[in-house]
Amino acid sequence: MNANTSITIASSGVSGMGWLVNILMELGVMADSHNCQGDDWVIRDGKYYPERYARYRYMMPVLERHDGFVFEDGVSVCWGHHPPAPKYAGRKAILVVRDPRDCLYSFHRRMIPHYDVTYEEFLGWPNYITLCPESLSWAVYNSLWLEFTETHVVRYEDLKSQPLEVMREVLEFIAVERSDDDIERAVDACSFAKAVDYQKRSGGSNAVFHSAQVSGWLRRDTPRSVLDCIERSSGWLMKAFGYKVDTPSTPPSTECLALHLALHPYMHNFDRYHIESIPLDTALQNPFLLSVFDFIKDFDANFTRRISSKVEDVHMLSSLRSHLSGYLHTCRQIGLIR
Repeated sequence: MNANTSITIASSGVSGMGWLVNILMELGVMADSHNCQGDDWVIRDGKYYPERYARYRYMMPVLERHDGFVFEDGVSVCWGHHPPAPKYAGRKAILVVRDPRDCLYSFHRRMIPHYDVTYEEFLGWPNYITLCPESLSWAVYNSLWLEFTETHVVRYEDLKSQPLEVMREVLEFIAVERSDDDIERAVDACSFAKAVDYQKRSGGSNAVFHSAQVSGWLRRDTPRSVLDCIERSSGWLMKAFGYKVDTPSTPPSTECLALHLALHPYMHNFDRYHIESIPLDTALQNPFLLSVFDFIKDFDANFTRRISSKVEDVHMLSSLRSHLSGYLHTCRQIGLIR
């Protein structure tokens, strides 16, 4: 492996990606964040010290355990919730997934302080990355990464139940050798209990680490209507990852999804998503477009009424505003809406 090899770690959100990154750093693998890579670390005396990375102390106990880091030469990971982009072409990627019936619930709980939306309403809101309804975005995001590059899938549930085996496979995928004893020590150092304890001692809220349950949706008495919504939208990919699904589900048509992504201000940078190559008359039958259009029609009113002005600069909410505005602009340019 050459000295510049970087592995992408991607996750749609609340899937254990931070936990995996913690373990890798404990094992001496350098990790940059997608948003601030290049500014995350400062190097002094042959060691890496958190620069902008220090902002992750609330969720990464590894940063408390080590004053400085000596990372292995030749490999690093870049992690984030970003969708695949042309600059990542040819890179290996680790895709961290979690049962959407758990990760969507956790995402909603994490966002409750920022807006007044019930869980059922939340499932119909456009996701800040894909602009698909949240109930569908999980499957769209993960399927894009699976199609884009050589991808190794890590299920949160497997990392919980058999961490040694999962980390062996991850290290083999990124060509890093560590002993079983090293892996077990790293997993123990980054346990959920220790992360919660560190967050409490540091005075932070427990919003990030409120639950590490596997199949928590079974214990919460989740309404069947909510489960049906998620399974109907994303069940086609849930099955591929080994999650049991009761509600029938079919993947979106290639044409409909391609048109939606072509209108997305980020995704239209991809060679495969060009409006000129897609018949626009399919827009009227496009469920993704219709759901986004419905939201856009009173977008400003919803944003002002449902979201606190004090948190409009939260990354996820500012991205949602920016992406939807760009999406709306493109739709008007080509005459899809007035």
